[in-house]
Formats: sequence, C-alpha cells, structure tokens
Amino acid sequence: YKLFDIIREICKSDLVFCWFAYPGAFLPVVLAKLFRKKIIVVVGGWDCANVPEIGYGMLRKGVRFLPGRVFTKRIVKLADRIIAISRYNREEIIKNLHVSSDKIELIYCGTALNCCQQTRASEKKEAVLTVARVTPETLKRKGLFTFIETARLLPQVPFVLAGEVDRRLQRHFDSQELPKNLQITGFVDDCRLHQLYREAKVYAQLSYHEQFSCSLAEAMAHKCVPVVTAQAALPEVVGETGFYVPY
Repeated sequence: YKLFDIIREICKSDLVFCWFAYPGAFLPVVLAKLFRKKIIVVVGGWDCANVPEIGYGMLRKGVRFLPGRVFTKRIVKLADRIIAISRYNREEIIKNLHVSSDKIELIYCGTALNCCQQTRASEKKEAVLTVARVTPETLKRKGLFTFIETARLLPQVPFVLAGEVDRRLQRHFDSQELPKNLQITGFVDDCRLHQLYREAKVYAQLSYHEQFSCSLAEAMAHKCVPVVTAQAALPEVVGETGFYVPY
C-alpha cells in the first residue's frame, strides 16, 4: 500500500488490527492514533521473543536488533489492546515488553473442525508427521534436526516433514545422506496438508520455543497422537492428551 491508500483505509475504518508488532505495523498504528481510531495488536511470535540461546527473537540485545526493539515497544505502547495467543505468550509480553497485564487479552488460536471430523482411525498409518517451513532458524527452534535423526533411529517407520524448504538448505539436504524413511515434501497446499494429517498416527512438535503452534492443534483435531517437548506454550495445547520428551 502507498501512504495515501493507508490513510484512506484508516479514515474509513473504526479500528486498526495488526497481527504481529513488526516494524511494518508502525506506520498504520501511528496514523490510527492520529485519526483517533482504536488499535488492537496481536503480539505472538518473533516480535516479543528474546531467546538468544537458539538465535531467535526481535528483542535480543545488540545494535543489530535495536531498530526492531524500538519499533515494537512503541507499537505496543500505542495500542489500545494487546492480544496474546497463550498464557506463555502473555507472560513473555509482560516480561520482555513491560506491558501491563490489564492491557492484554488472552485469545487462543483456533482451527476449523469441519474437515477434521472426516478423519477416521482406519485411515491412520504407522507414520510420524511434523509441519514447518524449513530454514536455518527452524532447524533449531522447531527441533527439525532431532526429527531427522529420530527417523534415522527408526528406519521401519515412515517420517514426513511437510513444508517449504529454504533454498540454501535444499542444497545442503541434496548433499547429505538423509534417512531413506524420511520424506521432505516441500511446500504443500491445504488440501494435501490435511490429507497428511488424516494419514499420520503421530504428530511430533519438538520445538524449543512456540507461542502456540497451530499445526499441532490442527494435527490433534485430526486425531494424531502428539509427541511434544515440554517447552513454552506446547503443554497448554496438549495438556494430558499426549507424550512429552526433552528438547
């Protein structure tokens, strides 16, 4: 959008809603404040994270992250209401962005159940699925290294990693001897993704840090047995209905 288009749309609106407090949200939020429009911001990811041990989060220390920290903190200060997507996420917002708890509303992410209700136990295969965009960052954060090595330890079980693969990693994977029972699908559309959910018996989310994990919730709705780390917000999604492993 050009500046004039943003101003025109804000003037016609009653409220400005931003998903993530990224620097790209700064201009719409400032303009909304000038035009006295209400502002709601969902803060639920990179924008409120400070996890230097895995190289993740906009709020990490250092000059490199200074602009992001400044923009994000200003955005949440200008917002009338902040939405958190888990209790863990809410506590992270309070701790890292110094937002008052009475300004934050907790609303869990949802998933449509219409297609999930078609899943039958008879469709399930002895297969383990995980869903993630495969990048250098997610190899650590989402435990994809562990997922791949686990496939190597269980050669009789099919493992499926569904998600777009970063070009740099594609070249790396092409040069490595990956487990023969591991399928890396690359990008899949929603139809194929839900087919994978319906077929897999186990869904693995081996992450170090998750604010919620929509793919985990979708998999559980499709009757996959969740195997997850007891990290961040994952116990909130799984509760007592799955299995926990160390990161």
